[in-house]
Amino acid sequence: TPTAVPPANDAALVAQIQSGLASLGFFHGPVDGKPGPETARAIREFENFHRYKMTGQVQPDLVELLLKAGATI
Repeated sequence: TPTAVPPANDAALVAQIQSGLASLGFFHGPVDGKPGPETARAIREFENFHRYKMTGQVQPDLVELLLKAGATI
C-alpha cells in the first residue's frame, strides 16, 4: 500500500519544512505551520540553491531533501 501523503495544509509538515528552511537560513518568518508567501519563497530559494526543480510547494519529500542538506528539524 502506498504511504499516505499529507496534504499541503498539514500544519505539522509545513512546520517541519519551515523549521528546516530556517535552520539553513532560507526562512525568516515564524515557524507556525501555515504555508504562506514567505514559506513558498524560502522553498523556491532552497530548491534553486540545490538545483532542484523549483516548485515552491510544500511536499513530504522536501523534509528528506532538507535533512540531506544538513537542516535541523
